[in-house]
Formats: sequence, structure tokens, C-alpha cells
Amino acid sequence: MGRKLCAALLLCGLALTGAAKFAHAESVDFFTDTIDESNGMYKYIYGGGTTFDVENSGGHEGEGCLKAVLDCGQWSGAVVGHYPLTDLSKFNKPGVEFWVKGRDGGEKFEVILIDADDSDGNKTEIGAMASPNYVRVTKDWQKVVIPFNAYPKKGQYWDGNANKLVTGVDFNPSELKEIKFAVGPAYNPGKKTVTIYVDGLKIIDIQ
Repeated sequence: MGRKLCAALLLCGLALTGAAKFAHAESVDFFTDTIDESNGMYKYIYGGGTTFDVENSGGHEGEGCLKAVLDCGQWSGAVVGHYPLTDLSKFNKPGVEFWVKGRDGGEKFEVILIDADDSDGNKTEIGAMASPNYVRVTKDWQKVVIPFNAYPKKGQYWDGNANKLVTGVDFNPSELKEIKFAVGPAYNPGKKTVTIYVDGLKIIDIQ
């Protein structure tokens, strides 16, 4: 076999290896049109007057969307869960993507990632302010992309046995379980609640 042919085959092999190494992972849908419990999806809320429902019309993608009414008088949140767990380390540049609009416009909220308690018994969460850092919410649908590298590496979890918040805990990117839309008492001054609509919630590989 000639030297030129060997060199060409070697370069081809390297190119294929590189392509495999840097192949983009497929996106993982957390919500498109419905919460399909038979497919490992679920939702829940916490915090006083918070409600979280699937609206059957008015969605950006398809018919349905999520409607979260968040209680501004305390820490409150609306959570979407997904099984199987999502391994963020399989993405070159993972990020959270979704569409959002507000009932009034100007709503401020945080998007929190929560890992599973399968390996360590704790659901550690890390957060990033979506609004106003990545979008200024209006009454119209807008796409939001929050890169995973915008999140802190260490987070927190609530220890029910000790009845205290534990901070400075490593987040496990290989066990993403839930995405939470949350507000705190200081996020929206003067408001009892804020209402946001969410659609097309997914984990993507940012191009």
C-alpha cells in the first residue's frame, strides 16, 4: 500500500474519530404539549398560593403550554420532572431552552436545575436568573436559552431530618431530574403573584 494512500486512510480515520467524539447529543424534551406521565414526566409545586397547570390552548409549539402562578410572598416554584435522568455530560455545550411569556410583562423568575437523589440521597439544586438576565418578559412569546455554564457548580438542598438548608454541595450533572421555575420574596416587589406561560422546555446542545 502506497504512502499517500496510508496517509489518506489515517486522516480519514482521525476525522471519523473526531466526528464521533464531538457529535451532538439529542435534545431532551421536558415539556412540549402535555405532561405525559406514562413517558416518565411529572409536575408539582411548592409555596402557598402557587398553581401549575397545563393550558390546552395558546401554546407556542402545538396547542398546550404550562401556566405557572407563582406566590411572590415566599420562596415558591413550579417543577417539571423527567425520567429517565438526563446526563448533561453527554452534551458538548448543554443548555436549557424554552419559550416564555407573562400575563402582565416584566415578570422576574429563576430557572433551577435539580439533580436526582438516587446516588447520594439529596436533591441538589442550582439556579440562574432567567429574567431579566436572559430575557425581558413581555406578553408575547420569546425564546430563552440559558447555558449550563451559567450555573454555579455547587448548590443546595433541604435536609428534612435536620430541618435546615445545606449549601455548598456539588451538583451532579449526570443526573438531571427536574427543572423548576421559581421566585423569591424580593424578585417582584409589590406583587402577590406573577403568572408566566412556558412552552417547548428542553435540554439542548447549544450550537
